[in-house]
Amino acid sequence: MADQSPTRRRSLPVRMWLRWRRWRRSRPFWGGLLMITGGVELALLPLGPLEIGVAGVALPGVPTYMLALFVISLGAITWFTPQQHTITGLLGGICALGSLVLSNLGGLFIGALLVLAGSGLTFAWAPGARPARRRGRRRADATAPPAGTPDASTNTNTASTALGPPGGPLDEPAEHDGEQWPRPSSPSPTSGT
Repeated sequence: MADQSPTRRRSLPVRMWLRWRRWRRSRPFWGGLLMITGGVELALLPLGPLEIGVAGVALPGVPTYMLALFVISLGAITWFTPQQHTITGLLGGICALGSLVLSNLGGLFIGALLVLAGSGLTFAWAPGARPARRRGRRRADATAPPAGTPDASTNTNTASTALGPPGGPLDEPAEHDGEQWPRPSSPSPTSGT
């Protein structure tokens, strides 16, 4: 008899999409993409046919292309070694600010803003598991504790048990006759007496 398991094999495009999504979510993908896009924009602006008045502001030629190549390589490093996200984000931000001087006002501010946004996303990325998505509504009775068990709202002594053994300063009664509690042991030297 043939094996009739309820699981079915996914098609090749679906498996490839799921593998791509898993790879993309395990690294600062969007930060790297913005840095690469900003670097390409920085490199391509001087090659354009437009004569723009601010084109004479930058240093000519080589520094522009070196900076753009460095920013593109930072984006690729961000993708392929996500453990280096802090340093690539920091260097990307420095390059974005440097591109304002070295590359036609940062590629007319577009490239500089792309690289700056990408480096910020890369720097702020935190590896780890994402919270699970909720599917459907939660029922109120499913999250309630079983009948007969105390819940957190009825336990009034949680602070003292969390901070130390019984008999500490938090186990004293809460009645304090309107005075400051716990009472100071001596008057403070700054009170003017």
